[in-house]
Amino acid sequence: MHFSKYISKREAEEIAKSKIKKISLTPTAHKQTPDKTIRFLKEKGIEIEVLQRRGRPRKLGKEEITKIMAARQEGLSFYRISKMLNIPKSTIFDYYKRNKHLKINNEEIEEIKVKEAKKLFEKIITNSSNEKIKQLAIEGIRANSQEDIEFILRGIISYIN
Repeated sequence: MHFSKYISKREAEEIAKSKIKKISLTPTAHKQTPDKTIRFLKEKGIEIEVLQRRGRPRKLGKEEITKIMAARQEGLSFYRISKMLNIPKSTIFDYYKRNKHLKINNEEIEEIKVKEAKKLFEKIITNSSNEKIKQLAIEGIRANSQEDIEFILRGIISYIN
């Protein structure tokens, strides 16, 4: 039997009278149920299991969450982050709200930027027909600092314009 709200003394007595040997509770229901009631159930030989995760599992991994938090720290809007990561804006907002406590340090932010820029350079190499732009993109993949990557991107933009 599963409970998502607290167990009253009357409900505990009914459970004890029945042949139920095990019940499950949500963490909130466990906190709200009086200690006296929990002790009573345990004395009657009823096993109490507190279930941690219920509902639909989260779909984003640690890497995506880190990208969201880093982009927000850099001042990007939820709309812009949504377009950049191709994730619905409501999902971005929900994950931001749930992970506000996470602070991403500057080294991690730079690492994310470099990694994303390298993905962009790979796409440029595959899709561009201009040899000079491809050569700059290859240099971009070899670059390891944000400053070098910005310099190379400016070079690519100058060839496009």
